[in-house]
Amino acid sequence: MGRSILSKKVFASLIALCMTIAFAGFISPVNTYATSGITLSGVAHIQDAGDTQGTFDGTTLTLGSRGMSRRLESIQINLNNTTGYTGSIEYQVHVQNIGWMNYVGAGQKAGTSGRALRLEGIRIRLTGELANHYSVQYTTHIQDYGDNQGWVRDGALAGTTGESKRLEELRVKIVPLDSSASTSVSYRVHRQDYGWETKWAANGAVSGTTGQSKRLEGIEIRLGGNQYSGSINYKTHIQNIGWESSFASDGTMSGTSGQSLRLEAIRINLTGDIANYYDVYYRVHAQDYGWLGWAKNGADSGTSGLAKRLEAIQIVLVRKSGSAPSNVAGVTSVTGTASVSAAPAAATPATTSASSSPVSVTSAYGAISASGSSYYPYYEMLSNNIQRSAYNEILAAVSQGQDTVYFTTRVTVNDIPDVVHAFVNDHPEFVWLDPSLGDTSYYYNPSTYVVSRIVLDYYETGGANASQRQNMTTAFVNQANAIVNEAMKLSSPLSREVYIHNALGSRVKYTDNYYDQSAYSALVEGQSVCAGYSRAYQYLLQRCGIPCYFVYGTGYSNGSGGSHAWNIVYVNGHYYNVDATWDDTLSESYGSYAYRYLNLPDSTFSTDHKRDSDCTALPSCTDSSIASKYF
Repeated sequence: MGRSILSKKVFASLIALCMTIAFAGFISPVNTYATSGITLSGVAHIQDAGDTQGTFDGTTLTLGSRGMSRRLESIQINLNNTTGYTGSIEYQVHVQNIGWMNYVGAGQKAGTSGRALRLEGIRIRLTGELANHYSVQYTTHIQDYGDNQGWVRDGALAGTTGESKRLEELRVKIVPLDSSASTSVSYRVHRQDYGWETKWAANGAVSGTTGQSKRLEGIEIRLGGNQYSGSINYKTHIQNIGWESSFASDGTMSGTSGQSLRLEAIRINLTGDIANYYDVYYRVHAQDYGWLGWAKNGADSGTSGLAKRLEAIQIVLVRKSGSAPSNVAGVTSVTGTASVSAAPAAATPATTSASSSPVSVTSAYGAISASGSSYYPYYEMLSNNIQRSAYNEILAAVSQGQDTVYFTTRVTVNDIPDVVHAFVNDHPEFVWLDPSLGDTSYYYNPSTYVVSRIVLDYYETGGANASQRQNMTTAFVNQANAIVNEAMKLSSPLSREVYIHNALGSRVKYTDNYYDQSAYSALVEGQSVCAGYSRAYQYLLQRCGIPCYFVYGTGYSNGSGGSHAWNIVYVNGHYYNVDATWDDTLSESYGSYAYRYLNLPDSTFSTDHKRDSDCTALPSCTDSSIASKYF
């Protein structure tokens, strides 16, 4: 019956494969008021100067030195809390040659002494009730970068990692959360020849230039106001580099500086509580196109594969259920399209309406451009919008050939098995991924269980790097095209389905294969087990505009059962069960095409097939007319 399909229950037991701690930050404008009930003091160990007391001006604690090129080697922060709220402060540092050290509490030293090792990064957060009423904000003076990073907050990284840059000064303040402060977005860009804008644009104002042919090279975006917690995250597509591997957030730079590389596209997301109240809209002025249409909540804005520079940007926050912006700051889009791509679109099957749909992908990876429950039923079966958003982020990353997915959605370890299995069950086209998920790992905060990223399992042979993944995809799509092109010459969905059913039987031999959980094994290697047959059948039919789902459960033969996979197909207005694997093994015995398991109702099919519980919500198959009439 083929190698067993790894269920999400088994996958859930693998959650401890790999773990790291990550915390989201949030930028707000500098507050000018002092914090009643809280005072700060501290000590810094400074290169050549040793332990040095910090200064506190009633609002801000300053540790370290400035203008002397001296590294911080350790810090100690003391907090006097008379607010009446329980809680304190804790912090961790990233140290040269050591990496991240453990968090320590107020009054404890973080770092080293007597070893001449620089501090490179720091995270600070509040604990207990204090964290519900106050925010800790901090900024560092970084070697070569100075103060350009700006202020971060509540566990976000200040400084750098992996760049060998010393921290020279740290400033810390604790401010009350102000529920009355209005929420805003501000941003600035690094422009060709001009450098960083000295004034931040805000709430739809134009940042950058138009009519001067100056490329954008970097961008910083931050939120203002403490009305809601959360972050703004963003990543850019950079000349010669492509999409950044991770999101910048809350005032940190996305893009490059000093490399003369243009930005070509951008994605922006809100996360945390603010995402429940606002949508973020953004549009760009692109070379040769002018102002494109508005993108929203993580969608692409800009160009792809056209080598066109971004020249300016506008960003606005819109209350949930509010109307999309149109004319803002006197600017009107020349097109309603937010993103222009040179990539050829994949074949687009006919679709039916649905209440919601995942990202529509057209890329070199042969993705199916379909949407809604007619093509992505496992997406529709996810229980909430957080899971669906995480699914979309996986789809967006994998469609770019990435196996590592960085989440902006606050998805938890309890959600991940459902999300990942929904994704692999809906998308057979990413053939370099191993759908068995045996070596998938993910990273999360053990105190909140929020997942920061996952690394999906991929085939080491063939799928280890971008070139190999592209080679696998090209070979797979070429084989698929040969079948699809012939099938599409036929006039009816049923005749196309029968053609594909027979084409698989002619091309594939039932046997184990390294890629046998992937459709690649069936179409390229010509040998597979049930999972490979079923994913190939799913992909080929959907390329022909026929909804087809991957189903797994138990198959029974001669009284014994084993893990098995098959399909549900929608043709002639009804859903039917299909087992292309068992039909092929029968045809090999009979010497001609077999149709015993083609388009059967549940009443017949369930005698030797039982769906897994994850698949019971897939459509019931009640019609028996095709099986009795044609086969």
